[in-house]
Amino acid sequence: MREWQEWSGYTNGKRIKLLRGKAITQAQLAEMTGLSIVTIRKAEQDQAMTLPTVSKVAAALGVSVSTVLGQTTPHRGATFGERQILRRLSHAVHDAAAGDHPLTVEPADLSTMSRVIDDAWDLYGASNYSELGAILPPLLHSVQAAVDVANVAQLELAAGALSDVFLLSTYLSNQLESRDLAYAAVSQARALAKRSGDPLRLARVEAARSWVFRRDNRAKESFELVTRAAAEIEPSYSNTTTEHLTAYGNLVNHCAVAASRLGQHHASTARDYLSQAHAVGARLGREHRIHGGTFGPATATVKAVDVKLYTNDVGGALKLIRSHPDLSGLPPTVRDRYLLDVALAQCRARMWDASLDTLEEVCLRSPQWATHQAVPALIIQSIGAASTSRIRRIASVVGVQAIPRA
Repeated sequence: MREWQEWSGYTNGKRIKLLRGKAITQAQLAEMTGLSIVTIRKAEQDQAMTLPTVSKVAAALGVSVSTVLGQTTPHRGATFGERQILRRLSHAVHDAAAGDHPLTVEPADLSTMSRVIDDAWDLYGASNYSELGAILPPLLHSVQAAVDVANVAQLELAAGALSDVFLLSTYLSNQLESRDLAYAAVSQARALAKRSGDPLRLARVEAARSWVFRRDNRAKESFELVTRAAAEIEPSYSNTTTEHLTAYGNLVNHCAVAASRLGQHHASTARDYLSQAHAVGARLGREHRIHGGTFGPATATVKAVDVKLYTNDVGGALKLIRSHPDLSGLPPTVRDRYLLDVALAQCRARMWDASLDTLEEVCLRSPQWATHQAVPALIIQSIGAASTSRIRRIASVVGVQAIPRA
């Protein structure tokens, strides 16, 4: 939005008003900071504002002092709640990376960690970022405490659990567009995955690193990373496990997506990886999950739609869509991402009404998730500002302006 683009040009008071937004009143901000409402009013009027005041206001609004002072720009589109989530998560990630945790924290029960982490992945898959953001910091602290007290026999198990929690932190921070935090979290997840001695866990972390690279416009590095990781765990088709096939299939899907982002000259490479993904999915027969990553025949199909769109094969994408893949075994966010691709394919085929129908379904069902996706804005700007309340409503959900089509 324009406000974030011009951030450094505003006064400190204007920046506080924008960060406060409509969700927080001056009186509420005063209560949150422990300052008087007169102090808050003066701050927003650019009268008197001391460094302690700036510090308290920044902490309450979930940003750094440098953001209030205009030296750094807040994450575009992040709500107040999301900024709070990212601030708390950042503290926990960096503390745990340093091997630190509050002295009062009890070590996690490693025997229950698998279930706890699975439940956390379900929160991520349902776009429940508020609840996930609330549980990840204490989970990082408690699992770090478990690593500290683990004996030799428990150390690999504890390191694996902490790697998984850092991996969840990677996914949440990358989804909320906090790229530096995502890099920090995934680096720790990778080191701990190696320490755990589980090559399939390491493969999942490499898939996550590839995704972080792609969202940071590092398509070449993403492709090189994930193809190397896939080659390292390529299974023997005569004798392998469901877990191994799931991890490998997930990586191969990432290979296809990464190749498609490299441009049309890599389209044949993307198709080759798609063929491998379909073969692995067919062998699995249904969707499976390992370390938070889902893969199976449906996952292979929905990613194929994405890849075909990026390689300008709109007809191929529509053909797969018309095959009506069974999405019932997929996490809600994966289904939503597929429907965005459906809407994009319909838009590219100039099926304007159908595209808007699909886009509205996704955006109104998962508005928090849709806000952090680029595809809705692309569709809205392609279709243009129709004289209907519907497209304006969708545009307001994802925070973009609908521009009339020439």
